[in-house]
Amino acid sequence: MKFAICDDNTEELKNTELLLKSYGTLHCDKNIEIFCFDNSETLIGHYNEENSFDVVIIEICFSDCTGIELAKRIREIDPHCKIIFLTVSRNFAVDAFTVDATHYLVKPCTKSELFSALDKAISSISNGHTANMVFNVGGSTTKIDIKKVLYFETSKHYQIAKTIDGKQYSIRITNENMSKQIAHFDCFFRCGRTYIVNMEYISEINSKAIVFDNGATLPMIRGAYQILNDAYLDYMIKNNVEK
Repeated sequence: MKFAICDDNTEELKNTELLLKSYGTLHCDKNIEIFCFDNSETLIGHYNEENSFDVVIIEICFSDCTGIELAKRIREIDPHCKIIFLTVSRNFAVDAFTVDATHYLVKPCTKSELFSALDKAISSISNGHTANMVFNVGGSTTKIDIKKVLYFETSKHYQIAKTIDGKQYSIRITNENMSKQIAHFDCFFRCGRTYIVNMEYISEINSKAIVFDNGATLPMIRGAYQILNDAYLDYMIKNNVEK
């Protein structure tokens, strides 16, 4: 998961980063990456296919704009990322609702308060009916419901995403980076450097192929059968999936 912090107070930025690192240590399964920005323009400039964020933590009071204005700009790019305000001011709490903020914390906040807000944000991502993420597809900013993706297949410098409803997207990103971006969805399993498959839609696994609910197939990666089969069985048991 990718977390961004934006605060033009260097000391506060560092303090929040340390808290997030502590949170990441407690939740190592989330593969949390932390990006720090000391002004709004730098954050917006990095908001692209390689640097879209799951959770953004924003100060309200900037020298160049308000955190509410920054949040509105983020919402134009990505309506679904989780925004947490961590600020010295109580005066914008009502405005935070207009940008669908997940939480509004007033400094100094305790570790438990911040961790609780982060838990809420991650839970909202994992349990949502859709899981929209933003990528650059053919030069256009494109919203993709990740939960509809059957699999990602590596093709040179791209990941080819095939969806259950027949759509296909060519996303310029490495297999490793895509795997990190979707790590918080337990339905995905990475098969080497070639495939990332959505176990939710797998109907059959054998030594030669992976078969999906819609009839699509992928050849089994050499040496991947047993580890994928074990992961699939664990996923089925954990989520009580009926096939």
